Amino acid sequence: MPDAILFDLDGTLIDSAGDIATAANRALADLGRPGRTDLEVRGFIGDGLRLLMERCLGAPQEPAMVDQAVQRFHVHYEACALDTTFLFPGVAQLLDALTGSLAVVSNKPEGFCRRILEGLDVAKRFTLVAGGDTFEERKPSPIPFIRACADLGAPPGQSTVVGDGRQDMIAGKAAGCRTLGVLWGQSSEEQLRMAGADAVLETVDALLGTLSGP
Repeated sequence: MPDAILFDLDGTLIDSAGDIATAANRALADLGRPGRTDLEVRGFIGDGLRLLMERCLGAPQEPAMVDQAVQRFHVHYEACALDTTFLFPGVAQLLDALTGSLAVVSNKPEGFCRRILEGLDVAKRFTLVAGGDTFEERKPSPIPFIRACADLGAPPGQSTVVGDGRQDMIAGKAAGCRTLGVLWGQSSEEQLRMAGADAVLETVDALLGTLSGP
């Protein structure tokens, strides 16, 4: 088993798209902008909050408008972050079965990551929780994984990144980690492999089997 396993959060450990869409649409309504479907918002997730709201707003926007959208999202997400968000089936058992250092490395703000993990009663399983505002850069930069491995005392070459997004594979590969893509999130097998996935798994059981191997 790897010295450290670094998980993405949204689309990998949890399905949070419904609550993210709710907060985004409430923020858009505050600004007098049309809403987005849950499916549209799901496709915008993964690259951090600012890019999420830029995509929700559509057409290029003035930075001040994006700032307002981000601020309103924060207000609404505080109220609904755990309304419908849930661990993907089998994830709790997966975390219980793993040994070594476990971390979450997400592009979601760290405070929201911690609140959700605590609310879903799995925070204690993670030695480190890092969000998009924890380090000086966020994925697809390799910096979050490099810094997380250093904090955990685990060489990147002995660490594994698990994620559902291209940004996870790109960042993990550049950091020198093994990269495992999962298919229950936002990306296809082709997208994950093109981004550098060493393997792509269809189920949580298959992921556990791969992580438990040599």
